[in-house]
Amino acid sequence: MISKDLFYGLYKTNNILNNIYIIFLDIISNYILGELMEDDFFIEAGDIFLVTGKNLMSKPIAKGQKAFYPKAISSHILIAISDGIYIHATSDKGVNISTFIEELPNIEDTWRAIRLKNLSSEDKDNLLKSVLHYLGQDYNTVYFTSSDSASFCSELAAKIYKQAKISIMNNKEPHKVIPADFDREADQQIDWEDITDKTKKCFEKLENDSRTRTAYLSYKMIIMQVLSRRKRHIMLDNIFLNSNIISEEAKEEYKKVKQEIANKVEISYWDDNFKKE
Repeated sequence: MISKDLFYGLYKTNNILNNIYIIFLDIISNYILGELMEDDFFIEAGDIFLVTGKNLMSKPIAKGQKAFYPKAISSHILIAISDGIYIHATSDKGVNISTFIEELPNIEDTWRAIRLKNLSSEDKDNLLKSVLHYLGQDYNTVYFTSSDSASFCSELAAKIYKQAKISIMNNKEPHKVIPADFDREADQQIDWEDITDKTKKCFEKLENDSRTRTAYLSYKMIIMQVLSRRKRHIMLDNIFLNSNIISEEAKEEYKKVKQEIANKVEISYWDDNFKKE
């Protein structure tokens, strides 16, 4: 008989790490930004950062979207995790974490930031839990085609909101959402509000504080640990469940224990072998 305590011991560290990032973001907001920001504005999970890159492909990408929206100017979308920390999908790294300090030198000054209006406390909590759900996916190179294991930038944003059970873009399918759709929302400001000026002030104060880079580095190290453990646990699942030397009874007990653990975890990932029921 497999001990539940044994398997819980194997996995609880990963589950704790999965939740640490929420605690860590609270520390950034409460102890660093709380001292820096005077108007009580904080970048929140789900805020959208619309940018045009300085590389050769960015302007053609933005221009190509004018067929869908004549005022399109953005070539790329990032989704906020917390103050100055973003998740996005890029062709070289897939779905990965970045910061405004890394991004600003590579984008035009015409960038904008928007926030969905009328978000409830529950919505904000769901976004915070969902914003990392697709971390580690590949970049979806087949645009307008749905994939369970890959996303492009604006598709990722739409997926995160869908994972958080929040409707955007009239429930348009995520793989059909392009940066121009967010440009339209930013221009019309019906469902979304412009927070560009406030975000710029936040960036300025964060950049001038010596603790910011240390906080970002610590956060990225936590995320790397989470990714590493996730890969090891998935590998362990595959080895255990596909092994010929493990009895079927043991495999069923293993599945039962893993499902019980999955049901307790608040932060899930796209490639989890066991999903919350």
